[in-house]
Amino acid sequence: MLLAGIDEAGYGPLLGPLVISSVAMSLPDELAGISLWQLLSGGLTDRVAAKGRLIVADSKKVFRGSTRDVRELERSTLAAVLLLTGTIPENLDQLLRLISLEPEPHLTHRWYCHQPLPLPSRVPLDGLKLSTSLLAREMAGVEAKIISVKSVPLVEKKYNFLAGQTKNKSEVLFSQTARLISDILKESREKQIRIYVDKQGGKDTYVRNLLRIFSGAQLKVVREGPDESEYLISYPNQSIQIHFCQKGEQKHLLIAWASIVSKYIRELFMMQFNSYWSAHQPNLHPTAGYWEDGQRFMRDIAPTLQQMNISPAELIRQL
Repeated sequence: MLLAGIDEAGYGPLLGPLVISSVAMSLPDELAGISLWQLLSGGLTDRVAAKGRLIVADSKKVFRGSTRDVRELERSTLAAVLLLTGTIPENLDQLLRLISLEPEPHLTHRWYCHQPLPLPSRVPLDGLKLSTSLLAREMAGVEAKIISVKSVPLVEKKYNFLAGQTKNKSEVLFSQTARLISDILKESREKQIRIYVDKQGGKDTYVRNLLRIFSGAQLKVVREGPDESEYLISYPNQSIQIHFCQKGEQKHLLIAWASIVSKYIRELFMMQFNSYWSAHQPNLHPTAGYWEDGQRFMRDIAPTLQQMNISPAELIRQL
């Protein structure tokens, strides 16, 4: 059976990319009903204070505190890539070439590609390999395998183009979720597939969205409600369950892992963003890009933008 999780980071900010990611894993059918946190407890945990094991939990819990250190995001993201590819990317460019559905998205904005960003940025390489090796042994013991790690970083230009077409932020998010779902199905020949998606924009009904992806298939509404909406898509030789879950990062490990991948990639982009503007305006306080501080940041760099003949609209996300 194939299990997959999808989640985003950066849905609300004024600045920086919206990133949507998926992590997919195959494992024996008889294990599909067991919590993956329980099944792989020797190699990973959802306890954010744990040491040694990889931390796979809601990225908002993993990436918190005054230091906002990407260390645990990095360990879990690069471990997933290492399990999938057998390699650790040496920089942001390589990471994006390995997992991004957007070809070289950072090259469309100078503040994301002005200098190489070496990886790992915070985690010792030997420690990362050791933690990944521990998880690999756990996964081998239950015949589980990472089969896909994919991401869609929507930088300002692409995001604003899509927002201009749809006039609806949730439609932008689902359109990229649909790309990830299609990629998961393309990569897998499993007859039984379960895809868990963190609920998007407070919606409870997704039939219209799913019919655009699965035209020609039989679609059954299993349930729709505030906690979870579940759908069954049937083809002659394949059955696909899709679950949209409220607070999905707390319920499903693969949603949590996808949230970590999304948050890590967004934070790498924001590192590049802040280093670029700080180089052009010394003593500039960095931003995480969220609404109020993003507005403060835009006020702070207004003279620099004018000197560089850059319109503020090039940095600000619409909707």
